[in-house]
Amino acid sequence: MSGQERSLDVVARLKGAAEREAAAALKAAERRLEEEEARLTAMRAMLDEYQRGAFASGRPQQLREMRNFLQQLQQGVDAQAAVVESQRRATEAARAHWISTRLQRDAIERLIEERAAEDARRRDRIEQKQTDERASYARERLASAAR
Repeated sequence: MSGQERSLDVVARLKGAAEREAAAALKAAERRLEEEEARLTAMRAMLDEYQRGAFASGRPQQLREMRNFLQQLQQGVDAQAAVVESQRRATEAARAHWISTRLQRDAIERLIEERAAEDARRRDRIEQKQTDERASYARERLASAAR
């Protein structure tokens, strides 16, 4: 194995490791997104539930407290929706990074395969040339022996 082949193998291993790390980061980002989306869904369900029963009581103090509580809950839902959107962007960035590392790894692997095929063709040409030279030498010897 030539120095260049060893270098390409090292690069391929490094690109493979980078691709695996990017895949793990993507998986973690997707898991966080699912968790944040589940939290948002639960908060929205809670807000809906409280809104449906919010004004059953007619006392003014309770109505003010319920309105304040619902406003705070809505602010929490809005904040969680922003967290979900931020995590969605982070997940898409992680996906783009993983795709990029995968493409780089694939490109190096194709280069290694092309170089190996090129080396095999070169070896085949050398072997064919040697075979032709041996056959030519043998024909010459036979021709000189026949004279």
